Amino acid sequence: MKIYFTAAITDVPAPQQDNYLKIVGELKILGHQVVADHILGKTAQSLASQSEADALRIYRKLIVWKNQADLVVAETSYPSFGVGQEISYALMHEKPVIALYLPERKPHLLTAIGQEYLHIVEYAPETLKRTLSDYIDFAKGVADTRFNFFISPDLGSFLDWISKKRKLPRAVFLRQLIEEDLRKNKQYLRETKGSK
Repeated sequence: MKIYFTAAITDVPAPQQDNYLKIVGELKILGHQVVADHILGKTAQSLASQSEADALRIYRKLIVWKNQADLVVAETSYPSFGVGQEISYALMHEKPVIALYLPERKPHLLTAIGQEYLHIVEYAPETLKRTLSDYIDFAKGVADTRFNFFISPDLGSFLDWISKKRKLPRAVFLRQLIEEDLRKNKQYLRETKGSK
């Protein structure tokens, strides 16, 4: 899977860069191709020293990388208008986004979006591999096939409640219900296995 990584660069404590390296490293260990050179090792000073031509060239390259990505992983513990713009861009193009944040640093503005493609996930460096693995599977599921339908306000309230209680996207909960029923549906399994 091609993953575009983004994170704040300005006003971020130096140890946070270690978290960025760990996230990118774990994504690579999980077998993904990660674009992150535009973030790793960069500082506000290095960005400020770029010429306008260099900044425009890099901006165009970032657009290409985002368009080619299957998934965007954003570290959102520190506020950044640039990261917010990249998340918005991905969501407008129906790309799944995993927005990671450290405990006590929840990105409250993002939580108000309520987007099917956006997964806002608390992480700890020591559980990062498991967290990424689980949510990448969720994101893959969202990207597989899109299916829209209308529900009553009562069902919507129930799905919102389930989502908050189980810390699980609504689409993932519905997918799990369907997968469970699929495993139990002997007639479907008989007919589909018999037709292959």
